[in-house]
Amino acid sequence: MSELLDRINGKRVLALYQCGSHLFGTSGPDSDKDYTAILEDYDSCNIYKVDGADYFIYGVDTFKEALTFKSKHPGFLVMWLDNVVSVEKHILYVADDFKTDFNKLISVNWVEVFPYWLRKNLDYFETWLEIGQHPKLLYHLYRLRSLVSHYKKTGKFEAFLSEEDKENIIDYKIRNANTEKHLSNFKEIIIYLETILKEEEQWAH
Repeated sequence: MSELLDRINGKRVLALYQCGSHLFGTSGPDSDKDYTAILEDYDSCNIYKVDGADYFIYGVDTFKEALTFKSKHPGFLVMWLDNVVSVEKHILYVADDFKTDFNKLISVNWVEVFPYWLRKNLDYFETWLEIGQHPKLLYHLYRLRSLVSHYKKTGKFEAFLSEEDKENIIDYKIRNANTEKHLSNFKEIIIYLETILKEEEQWAH
């Protein structure tokens, strides 16, 4: 890890924080550790894999654009950037000359971007369900349900996972159990999230 605080993929690291299922207590024995990295002089986004870890890497401008959730960047590199809401708890490194800019970057107006973030997630997961493939990553729908319902109840867009959805994730992702039940749940979650999105869009107009 220490050498990666200097350079990743040949680029200077400006900021690095941990993200992913390890932080929610839903990682399995085969789960990689996940990190988000912002790199200097880098104009793209990608995944950099090393030593059993996945680094989601972004240039500064790319990261800023991705957090609008309106960009054309691949969904799997953009949709779960809601992880910035818990950056302060899981930050590993920020370069001294980047701290001010970094704090500005992660200060997202979630009321404004919420419908775009939700649409990005729905487009991604609906596609997987429609083509009849059921990868392990569908467990994120439980995470989305918890986050969205918490936001609608409290007005706070923050990291939240209910005990019920945590258990559902463990059952589906780690135990590989009750697949048909979970697929039914996923479809219901999609309907719920689509309803929330329509409400948001009507309110915006």
